[in-house]
Amino acid sequence: MIEILRYTWKILALSSLLTLAGILILPHVENPPPAGQLLVTIAAMALISIASWIILVLGIHKKNREGTFIVMAGLGGKFLLYLVYILIFWLVTKNLTKAFIIVFFTLYFTFTFFLAANLIKLLKNK
Repeated sequence: MIEILRYTWKILALSSLLTLAGILILPHVENPPPAGQLLVTIAAMALISIASWIILVLGIHKKNREGTFIVMAGLGGKFLLYLVYILIFWLVTKNLTKAFIIVFFTLYFTFTFFLAANLIKLLKNK
């Protein structure tokens, strides 16, 4: 339980930093995405990351075979939730701009590397 709370705190701090950086950088970019899209995307990615972390921690604390399956399901579920987010976003806005795609993949890689780094730390300590 402590791992989940610690990760949630870290992901909220990372989301705040990314939001601040986005607000400061977007006015200086040609054809920026609207600030609302940035905030919704960061919030959705933070929630997806927290949900997958909870599943990963539960999988790590299970027995070998069952735990491995849960960890793989957590990683696959994270990927599928990102795909669902893109689909819903496309259905709502009817347009995926180049700027949004760049922002999405930048945030995707940031949150994925953050998740992987914390997962490696957790596995080293276990």
